[in-house]
Amino acid sequence: MINRKCLTALLAAVIMTAIPATVHADPADSSIGRKTTWDLVLRQTAEEEIAEEPVEEPAEEPASEPVKYEEEVVPAEEYQQEVLKPAHAATPEEIMAEALAGMSLPENAENPETVTAPEEVQEVQEVQNVQEVQEVLEEESGEVREEAQEIETEELPTEPLAADGEDLDVESDETYKALFKNKSTSSTSTKKNSRIPVTRYAGKDYSLVFDARYYLQHNPDVASLVGDDYELALRHFVLYGMSQRRQAISTFDVNAYYTNYPELHEEFGLDWPSYYMHYQTVGKSKGYVGTGTVKSKTAVKAAREEAERKAREQAEREEAARQAALAAQQAFQQQAIQTQQASGTTLTANNVRATAFLQEVAKVTEYARVRGMTYGNSASVIPCEDGHISCDRLIARALYNLGFHDQPIGGIAGFPICNYLEAHGFRKGTSFADIEPGSIIVVINNAGSFHCFVAASYNPQTNVFVKYDEGSNARIRSQQPFVEPWAYSRLVAVYNFT
Repeated sequence: MINRKCLTALLAAVIMTAIPATVHADPADSSIGRKTTWDLVLRQTAEEEIAEEPVEEPAEEPASEPVKYEEEVVPAEEYQQEVLKPAHAATPEEIMAEALAGMSLPENAENPETVTAPEEVQEVQEVQNVQEVQEVLEEESGEVREEAQEIETEELPTEPLAADGEDLDVESDETYKALFKNKSTSSTSTKKNSRIPVTRYAGKDYSLVFDARYYLQHNPDVASLVGDDYELALRHFVLYGMSQRRQAISTFDVNAYYTNYPELHEEFGLDWPSYYMHYQTVGKSKGYVGTGTVKSKTAVKAAREEAERKAREQAEREEAARQAALAAQQAFQQQAIQTQQASGTTLTANNVRATAFLQEVAKVTEYARVRGMTYGNSASVIPCEDGHISCDRLIARALYNLGFHDQPIGGIAGFPICNYLEAHGFRKGTSFADIEPGSIIVVINNAGSFHCFVAASYNPQTNVFVKYDEGSNARIRSQQPFVEPWAYSRLVAVYNFT
């Protein structure tokens, strides 16, 4: 009978010969080496022997030749390379599948794909999502930049296009509408809720004459064209709004600016955009006011010069009138003296002043007749120089010729003549006995109206006057003095020179 120990050793050798091929045939068992398999077999065999027979002394039996343990030991480097090396490199999908395989599903989970990944897997997914978003954003931003560059390369006008905005038909002008069909290309929001001011166009600053909110609010036709795009609003203002004299900010009105500073008219004329730019670049810093009604130093100076010019012209006209009147009077004086001498009328009075006054009255009546004056109220500085004369203006003109220049325009007239004569020292009388050559007679005629004339002489027995009177057109055209009896209702006053 074969020794049991020998049989066991033989069986172990047979198993050792067959197991390595079996073990390595399955990739899932690739982590088990030959040494490990041999140890398991020996341990199982030893346990069986211990259970059946008592342990024999190992010295009696030599070691079995087929079992060569040391020859089967795999070196550490080879063990690590062959046994511990994975069968193939794992892909990210396999790693994810392996991670998901190790997860525990909730009791109510039916689909493993819906199970939440561990924190590490979620982090990986988030990183991948962020990278994808960044790639999309970079792609979109590149497209936006390309589009913006294409738009920026468009040749947009930079100077005002409308010389006269009133003649522009917005509804039918396609070029006009095309300038505002594209929205802003700025990366910064320029809508109504934006706090960033839009005041630069084509490199020029318009901050002192333009505010987008104000412009769109006070110009609804522009708002309907450009919407709430501030950059398009500024474009409209520069290209058309200034030429149309539109107000684009509360602190500047080009119409008021034009009125307040006439000294700019010679330089700019009706070039309205130039007034906007003058205020933007020069006017504001020099203290020019953009709105309201103001009088600049230049405007005040111009007004003063205009008043002085008018005063000079008036003085020149008055002087020319005086010279003309003096020449006429000198010519008339000769003619009046000749007429009076021929008629035998004596132009003398009780004193020198009365005689001089009587002579001036004679000159004026003849001057009026020769010149063809008409009856009416005079309104000239020198009485009667405007071609109108009357009973009281005859006296006023004669006194003016004698130096009484403090009369109102047109000369003293009506009852105020009484106050004037009394204020200048004339002696007043109230009866016919006070009448003498050169007396100024004030009466009430039969119609109850004021009337006056100058007496050359008076006959109290016949109550007849030789007088000078310009109370009608017929008398103005007649030869004077003339004889006329008393024909009035009441004597008011008699004034004589003292």
